[in-house]
Amino acid sequence: MKNNITAMIAAATMFAAPITVLAGPYRSAIVRGGNEEAHLMIDVPKGKAIAITNFADTLPDISKSIVGVNINGEIAVILQAVLASQNSTEGQPNNREVIVVGPATVSVNTSVGQIAFISYRIFAN
Repeated sequence: MKNNITAMIAAATMFAAPITVLAGPYRSAIVRGGNEEAHLMIDVPKGKAIAITNFADTLPDISKSIVGVNINGEIAVILQAVLASQNSTEGQPNNREVIVVGPATVSVNTSVGQIAFISYRIFAN
């Protein structure tokens, strides 16, 4: 009986460990466009990649926040924020993960008065 309990504890620890490890590299940021537009710049070096998992903003009457990427001088918009709402039927979560491989510069851009939220992780490519 004692061996069974020890085996169950060892198995539970082994299966729980990856959850803790996977949560470690995630970062979250709030980008607040007060009286002027706001920007967050994230450098992704060669050999690394960034995975964006959530991107939302708060004000429906103002233009949407965007995520852009600059690779070798070429610029593209890769995400537009979803509306973060207290009413769960209004806001649609961003259920996809967008990955950009470095070297690149990723920028989060908000409008005046807009507040954006982003979650991402940078990992080895």
